[in-house]
Amino acid sequence: MKHPQTCLPRQLIELIEHFGSTAVPDLAAKPIIDVLVEVASLEEAG
Repeated sequence: MKHPQTCLPRQLIELIEHFGSTAVPDLAAKPIIDVLVEVASLEEAG
């Protein structure tokens, strides 16, 4: 897995949220981590 900071400049990242079944303790889940990255500017994130 790549860290979002390797794909986007750190100064553009406002928030990283972990969601989905792997975010819920003790819940059976597939080995896939779902993340949502909020950026300061879509234009700059390109």
